[in-house]
Amino acid sequence: MPRRGGPLRVTVHATAPGGHEATVARRDVRVRHAFVPPPRRPRDVRVTRRRGGRLLVTWRTAKPARAQEFFLSAERRRADGSIEVLALGFRDGNGRTRCREVLEDEGRARWVKIERVSSEPRLKGGSIRVPVGRAT
Repeated sequence: MPRRGGPLRVTVHATAPGGHEATVARRDVRVRHAFVPPPRRPRDVRVTRRRGGRLLVTWRTAKPARAQEFFLSAERRRADGSIEVLALGFRDGNGRTRCREVLEDEGRARWVKIERVSSEPRLKGGSIRVPVGRAT
């Protein structure tokens, strides 16, 4: 298939069950790539602690988040300067504009990182890091 779409020759071979002669049909068709919107940036991200060592992460997007996923990680910095990942989460966009995810925080995370990834490999995503709020 052409990279950006364009003419494509389609060839079909057909025969009857048990037949010996095949019929060939060729057609030129114009194809194009389906439009995939860019990954939507999370807005109004809130991270609050809940009882039982859980983190409630909520956010919205300006437009529906189609063909994209959000990966969440609760993190803190160790004494040696490295970053320790304490919990992981995943939310599929599914055309939503409001998202909610609960992370199990085992080690008192200091911030949550949300990475947005498109299902289309040529579209670039990004990430945002938000500090964890107080317990409610």
